[in-house]
Amino acid sequence: MENELFYGIALSLLKGIGDANAKTMISYAGSSEKLFKTPISKLQKINGIGPKTAELFKDTYDALKRAEKELKFIEKNKIEVLFYYDKRYPKRLNNCSDSPLFLCCKGDFDFNKERFVNIIGTRNATENGKAITEKLIEDFAAYDVNIVSGLAYGIDICAHKAALNFDIQNIAVLAHGLDMIYPNVHKNYAEKLQKNGAIVTDFLSETNPDRQNFPSRNRIVAGMTDATVVIESAAKVVHSSPQKLPIRIIVMYSHFLAELTMNILLDV
Repeated sequence: MENELFYGIALSLLKGIGDANAKTMISYAGSSEKLFKTPISKLQKINGIGPKTAELFKDTYDALKRAEKELKFIEKNKIEVLFYYDKRYPKRLNNCSDSPLFLCCKGDFDFNKERFVNIIGTRNATENGKAITEKLIEDFAAYDVNIVSGLAYGIDICAHKAALNFDIQNIAVLAHGLDMIYPNVHKNYAEKLQKNGAIVTDFLSETNPDRQNFPSRNRIVAGMTDATVVIESAAKVVHSSPQKLPIRIIVMYSHFLAELTMNILLDV
C-alpha cells in the first residue's frame, strides 16, 4: 500500500498528466506502481493518451524524489490519503469527470454518509447574511445534515462556526497543502472541526493558496455534496434577496430554506 501511495503521488507530480489521464492510465496498468514500470511504447497505445503524454514517463526522477519527501510528511502528520478507487473516497466525486486522483485528509469522517450540503457565499458577508447562515445550520441540525465549505472569510467560516456550535459534522476543503491553514486566523476552527469532521485537499504540502487553486478547490466542494446553498454573492442582486430582508423575517426565510433543501435531498 505504501508503494501505491508513493507512486500515486509521483504520478500527480508529472506535469501534463492531469487527474483524468492519470485514472485512465492506472486503469490500464492495474496500479500506480505498475504504471511506472510499463514501457512507454505500451503507454502510447492507451486510448486517449498518445505519445505526448506517454513521453512524460521518460524522466520521472524529480517526481519520484518529491514523492518520497511528501510521503514522509504524510506519515509524520498522520494524514490519510484516499485514492479515487478507495472505498472511503467520496463516492459523489466519482460522478465528476474532473474529480481528483486522491484527497489528503485529516480528521475522522465518513465521506459517504447521506445528506451533504455545501454552504458558500461572499467573503464580505453582511450581518443579515451571517444571521441567515447560523439559523439555517441550526435548522439543519434536526435533519442530520453534513456541512461542507471552504474555510474562507465571510459565509464560509460562519458556516463552519455554526456547525461546530450546533454539533454538526462538517468538512473544510482547502486550496493549499495540509502544512498550513489559510487564512491563518481560522487555524483554531480547522483544528476543532477535525474532532467532528475533517479538513481535505487535493494539493500536496508546500502548495500555497494561490488564486488559481480556488476554482480547483471549489469543484471538490460542489462535487462531494448533494446540494449547494448560496447565502450571499458579490454580484448585484434584486431587492427581494435575503440580505435585503428585515431581521425579523430572516428566521422565517431560513427555516423555509432548510425545509426546501431537505425536500431536494430526499428526492435525490
